[in-house]
Amino acid sequence: MCDWLDSLDTGRRNAAMRGLSLVLAVEGPAVCNSEYGKALGGGLYELRIRHDAAELLRAHNPRLLEKFGAPPASDVLLRIFFGCERERVILIVGAYDKGSDPSPRKQQTEIDKARSRLGEYRRRRPTTPVAGQSHSFRRWWISQVRRRR
Repeated sequence: MCDWLDSLDTGRRNAAMRGLSLVLAVEGPAVCNSEYGKALGGGLYELRIRHDAAELLRAHNPRLLEKFGAPPASDVLLRIFFGCERERVILIVGAYDKGSDPSPRKQQTEIDKARSRLGEYRRRRPTTPVAGQSHSFRRWWISQVRRRR
């Protein structure tokens, strides 16, 4: 996710960060009841970001917009795929800039990758925690990154 965010231009990166912090972090899977989300089935969801950071701030936290001013505008069409763990923890399993390739084939490829990552997480997660250990997505993700080095 960090590499993907770093690959975006400033305007798209700002929009993605605002979408994650102002929309997804607040609404969780209920984001699917709005224009910002869609349930894809099997516990996979899509956060749809079509507005630049200033529009998101104006709609969700106008005080921040007044305090810091408008970030640079940009054409935005981003998708962030996520699943949920125990209704409170959001697992981000994929993302892409749909504006750079809006083809249905690319969309399906990205959905399939996200679904695969979510399935891998679910297969590997412990069903019961070992005494004294915390089994968070963060720990799991770090272990995957270390394994692949």
